[in-house]
Amino acid sequence: MTLNIKLGNYTLLQELGRGGYGTVYLARDEALQVKRAVKVLHPSLVADPQFIERFREEARLVAQLKHEHIVQVFYMDEEQGHIYLAMEYLSGGSLKDVLARQGALPYARAVAIFQQVVQALDYAHGKNLVHRDVKPGNILLDADGKAYLSDFGFAKSLASADSSTSMSVSGGALGTPAYMAPEAWDGKGWTPAADVYSLACVLVEMLTGKLLFDGGSLSEIVKQHVVEGPRFPAQWSVPEMAAKEVVLRQALAMKSDERFSSAGVFADALASESRKSEVPDQPPPPPPEPEETIFDNIADWWKETIPFLVQRARDASAKLGNALQKTRPFWLQIFRKKSIWIGLAAVLLMAAVIGLGSHLPMPPSAPEINSSLYFVSNRSGKDEIYRLRDTGAERLTSTPGGGKSWDPFVNLSGTMYFVSDRSGKAEIYRLRETQVEQLTSTPGNGESWSPFVSATGALYYVSDRSGKAEIYRLRDSEAEQLTSTPSNGESWSPFISTTGALYFVSDRSGKAEIYRLRGTDIEQITSTPGSAESWSPIVSSTGALYFVSDRSGKAEIYRLREKEVEQLTFTPGLGESKSPNIGLSGVLYFVSDRGGKDEIYRLDDNKTEQITITLKSWESTSPFVYP
Repeated sequence: MTLNIKLGNYTLLQELGRGGYGTVYLARDEALQVKRAVKVLHPSLVADPQFIERFREEARLVAQLKHEHIVQVFYMDEEQGHIYLAMEYLSGGSLKDVLARQGALPYARAVAIFQQVVQALDYAHGKNLVHRDVKPGNILLDADGKAYLSDFGFAKSLASADSSTSMSVSGGALGTPAYMAPEAWDGKGWTPAADVYSLACVLVEMLTGKLLFDGGSLSEIVKQHVVEGPRFPAQWSVPEMAAKEVVLRQALAMKSDERFSSAGVFADALASESRKSEVPDQPPPPPPEPEETIFDNIADWWKETIPFLVQRARDASAKLGNALQKTRPFWLQIFRKKSIWIGLAAVLLMAAVIGLGSHLPMPPSAPEINSSLYFVSNRSGKDEIYRLRDTGAERLTSTPGGGKSWDPFVNLSGTMYFVSDRSGKAEIYRLRETQVEQLTSTPGNGESWSPFVSATGALYYVSDRSGKAEIYRLRDSEAEQLTSTPSNGESWSPFISTTGALYFVSDRSGKAEIYRLRGTDIEQITSTPGSAESWSPIVSSTGALYFVSDRSGKAEIYRLREKEVEQLTFTPGLGESKSPNIGLSGVLYFVSDRGGKDEIYRLDDNKTEQITITLKSWESTSPFVYP
């Protein structure tokens, strides 16, 4: 139902929700013809002049907050006895709505929202503003799923108002009971540590789909916060969190001075727990030994087998010599019968082979694959996409005619996106069950490639529809250009991190480097020495950036973490390593030609294993690990 109520320069269209101190409406800014969210304060609050003055002052402070993860306040006014705020409108609803619909969120999405709220809190705390009501209802989402913290600073004004006009519970405590720090219940004051406490409650709720502090009455909830402390799940549905309980307990400490001093320190502590399992206790001494390959294993097998074969041949020769000496007259009689001699030799040879076969050591086998590995191979005579599991390799695409398929990407629900030239030029397709659907139809002679699907379902890809390679986003059948590279430069290889930031490669500086796009700000991440370049960015769930660079003179894989660059692969000889991909387990998969042609390898605990063994001169490339 459309309201069409005029309030200043805004037309209220429909009610979006109600809170403790106002009602929020979807509105249209008549001057700019854009959508806004307008919050109208309750009439009971407007009746207190002191409250209104404090509220105006607080609103002015919040309007000065300019951060990509804080809902922006544009305008405040009073008309017809109503005080209202015009704010940024976000179409994705609130995190509270998402949790009510979906329950627990996937780990990667929960971490992304958490990290974005951390950025917002650290920024506001640096401006001496404490939120005081961090909860899913105050975390809003845009159409891409990016998180924004709303209602900043207003709780302070409300807490200062007298009891008849404030959102107070239990003798003046302000906030939402399920997320309130212990000190908030007895009025000891608010510090950033209180927001850290609330944020920890939100993180647990995102991962479990349930309130961490939940009781049948207000007194039970207060008791849990102030006396009992948090009760975590006996078994986390997300295995990563079991080792992080010690960090959560510190964030939820009853005494504020025992908690993390900021949201950023809290996030760093969680990431540090993740890195403990990722980084070995004792790093390998430089320079590392050349990695063992399956060809080394086969060579070792032959080294063991050849002496065995020689000894068996000697034994057989001695036995045959003794037998011939004893039966020499018989053999002299039949020696001239050539056919009999040839037949006997064949029988002896077969017996020797059978006898040896039962005693030979077994050759090495391929390593076990715990996840599904998607990859591209030309083993059928042209590029097609395959999936490797414990049961073997399965071909997923059979491109008509002379067409090929490549660049596989699998989203969180297991749907595969890929590139194919089956229509005569490269376009992006989606394979669901057995149905192939074309997603892009690039105008003219342009093509589209390098698909990446975010947690919200938006498709990011590269296209030269503008005459050169740029990154686009396809959402609700609408293609939006995200990069506009200066001059003749191009942008390619999009990757969306768990925080929602877009990483990509561009030669805008004159050579290929990795950049990050957050909001409208573009930041150069790598500065490769000399004329060397960096490309193929992949960001792990812990925030580490993996990429390829030729800074050592040839392509190797590196990791950028806390501003430190570490070389991960040391390919023997003239071989190179490229195309990194990381599954949820944190294991690195990549392509290398160290064996003379491109095959897929896995680097785990500083040990390199060859995963694909493609016959003849065929190759395997483009690894993608799911999940």
